[in-house]
Amino acid sequence: MKHSASLLIQDANGAFLVIQRGGTSKHFVGMWEFPGGKIDSGETPHQALLREVREEVGFTPDLPQCEPSCLIVTGNGEVEYAFFGWQCPEPRPEIRLSDEHLAFKWVSFSEARELKPELMEPHRKFMERYWHKQQVMAYRAELPHYQTYAKALERVLKKACALSIPEAVVQARPKSVSSFAEKCVRKLSKYPDPVHQLTDLCGGRVIAQTLEQVEAVKLFIERNFEILERDDKGLLLSEDKFGYRDMHYLVRLRPERAAFIGFTSEEITAIG
Repeated sequence: MKHSASLLIQDANGAFLVIQRGGTSKHFVGMWEFPGGKIDSGETPHQALLREVREEVGFTPDLPQCEPSCLIVTGNGEVEYAFFGWQCPEPRPEIRLSDEHLAFKWVSFSEARELKPELMEPHRKFMERYWHKQQVMAYRAELPHYQTYAKALERVLKKACALSIPEAVVQARPKSVSSFAEKCVRKLSKYPDPVHQLTDLCGGRVIAQTLEQVEAVKLFIERNFEILERDDKGLLLSEDKFGYRDMHYLVRLRPERAAFIGFTSEEITAIG
């Protein structure tokens, strides 16, 4: 088995550096990859990486001694890739390509996945794992805000229901980290930046028993929240059919109403 080391370089805006094979290169001509190459006898993956990056793009990354982030073996078992990740400082380093490469680009995650000709398979796999880890870390950092919102939303909805619908069931919760991580993978093609694009990171629900109660809850929500989307599942049922008559809302706090219905100033600030 051959061994290779490659470096995923990401700039401050999240763009990845990709380089296109060609020129004097005899293998995978035209395809895109990350800088890197063969690990010579006696070299560690880290040593080989620094040497190969310098040879292929003309600079040496300031990457401390470390183990690879990921090892990926090609489907035929011929090559094991040792992948590293590096966040480059601003400004971006000057790129001076070797004679084995035709071009370079800085591309977003979505653009990297849609390159034609495509990004080499092991490199694409590592990029997706790297991106997924970044998204999960970003959501972990945001989770306290959603936890604050969930507690406040549940309190506000319970207060609203207390007098006229005391039997209503009110619940609210943020999406768990594991659920977020799973949805990142499942919706990868639709949401390249899920921590900022997913709209169900915090949800609440009110379970009422009669249509009159449902209408009362709907009226409260529509008067006090900015409605971004609504989806009336009850339209799928005729009046003589039994089943859930859900109304789904995608909402945003209205600053002029938030305090009036019970959100504290600290909660409003934390929720943003």
